[in-house]
Amino acid sequence: MINVPSVLIVTDGSIFPNPGTGGWASIVRRKTDSGIMEQIITGRDENMATNITMEMSAVIAGLNSLDRPSDVHLITDLQMIVFGIKQYIPNWVSRGWRNSHGETPANVGLWKQIYTLTQIHNVTVEWTKGHVGHELNTRADKLAGKARMGELTNTVKFIEGASL
Repeated sequence: MINVPSVLIVTDGSIFPNPGTGGWASIVRRKTDSGIMEQIITGRDENMATNITMEMSAVIAGLNSLDRPSDVHLITDLQMIVFGIKQYIPNWVSRGWRNSHGETPANVGLWKQIYTLTQIHNVTVEWTKGHVGHELNTRADKLAGKARMGELTNTVKFIEGASL
């Protein structure tokens, strides 16, 4: 049997004004032989980004960081990401990437990237209320804000005693 790694990804986006300059962050934790490795991936968009595109970009970056198919638990504070992965994408795919009105969904390019990545990885997605007690969501929010301000903080480190 192939050993499929377990991964936790927590994402958030930051924007001001909306639309405007945005930043995003993805905290990726995975089990390794040496313990838990945490990777921080951040990015910035100055081209009239929106809160939704920043959140989607964080999801894409987190999933893209994985070097092989993985079991992923994705936590986001944007319900649209949860509904998108669980409901919208399957419906859009069945309609040839059209919504129930026959129109192309907003941000279809980003949704297609998320779809492709969810075909590679076994992704379960969970919504958390933003910035009210979920430690990693709060960290992702702060990192996304720093990324929006141009203070990118991409890092990889091992964390003793951490869990997924």
